[in-house]
Amino acid sequence: MILEKTTQLNLFENTDITFKSKIENFIKNYDTTDLLQINNKNIFTIVSIDRSHIFGTFGNVSDAIKGDYVRGRNKKDFTVEGINNLLEIYTYYYLDLETLNIAVLQNSKLADFKSPFKSFISSHFRVSAIFDEIKVVPLLSSDIPNDFGKTSSLLSVKTSYVTNRLPDNEFVNVKEILGMQNNDIQSASLYVTLRKDFKKKLNFNLFQKDDYSEFKVETESESIDLIEGIITKKISVDVSKDELNDDDMIKLKLKESLLAVDGF
Repeated sequence: MILEKTTQLNLFENTDITFKSKIENFIKNYDTTDLLQINNKNIFTIVSIDRSHIFGTFGNVSDAIKGDYVRGRNKKDFTVEGINNLLEIYTYYYLDLETLNIAVLQNSKLADFKSPFKSFISSHFRVSAIFDEIKVVPLLSSDIPNDFGKTSSLLSVKTSYVTNRLPDNEFVNVKEILGMQNNDIQSASLYVTLRKDFKKKLNFNLFQKDDYSEFKVETESESIDLIEGIITKKISVDVSKDELNDDDMIKLKLKESLLAVDGF
């Protein structure tokens, strides 16, 4: 998470106030109702908070779907039952207040975490007056070739070419079949999935950034965007069925996952 401090003078806000001091003030004064925030259909809970971290859950709620061939059944005898409550799809997050790094337990059914989390931090801890912008972004790298050398085996490569820099021989078969010229193609992409035992590294001497509108590489441990200079770390967290709702265990595993990328 990146905090960009405001450069405008605010007559109603102490300019010495920091994000940490806001958190400390919250810790001293909160009551149980402050541990839950509902914004539209986004719900944030704070399970634990101190000067070093914020740990909690994030979810989306929706009305139980009716009339769309969705219904409830009793677990014992499988008889049909009504669905009358709200449904929440949720996950866990852990924010390290020293590094501002965030670990989120992936839930593929949650489309967006970044935007709701920015709003949650800004409004819940009342920091909008001291920060122009709060950004939740993957790790940024100023030296992709060097950082890429730390990765494990390649899994896939996805590229999209800038229109006026399409290679002459990359799409020969398609162009010949359809009788196309380069200037007939609006965009072109290539997606290559590699064998798990593929060990070769990219030759960055041949990579010309201006040729591509997209160039992404997947490894076992990272997703790397060479155009944007962004590295997204993928940490495997084993959670057993017994631990699915064990807040303390989830908290520990997310904290440990941040330690695994601390040296980046």
